[in-house]
Amino acid sequence: MTKTIEIETNFIHTHGLLGLVYLEKSMFEEALSELQKEIVISEGSDLTGEGWIGIAHARIGNMNKAKEILEKLLKRPGQVYISPYFIATLNYHLKKIDQGFKWLEKAYAESDSWLNFINVDPGVDIVRSDPRFKALLKKMNLE
Repeated sequence: MTKTIEIETNFIHTHGLLGLVYLEKSMFEEALSELQKEIVISEGSDLTGEGWIGIAHARIGNMNKAKEILEKLLKRPGQVYISPYFIATLNYHLKKIDQGFKWLEKAYAESDSWLNFINVDPGVDIVRSDPRFKALLKKMNLE
């Protein structure tokens, strides 16, 4: 990914993916830096990146900032599409498990394309053992 950034510094998705790699390696400063670059390059139109930034803040322990981002995202419906899947994962990281499942069910009802990653996304690891998660996987024929 760093080679891609060297070639094209403004390729939005590379910064986002690199940010996610850093996030999973617990390199939080680097993750936030790359995810912020994604937001800047997208000129604020990439709400997925905002969701990841919220998750990064929650993982760092900065719950107030994560809640602030969640509230900001919830105020945007109608203006631009916000994936219910990302609202669900941010809720999970804020320990709002029931609220997260409401959003995950909404993602299912809307056939949210991010559900394609549900079996490998570390963002939902916190609820993998929950019977509601297993029931959703069963509905999706992914059990």
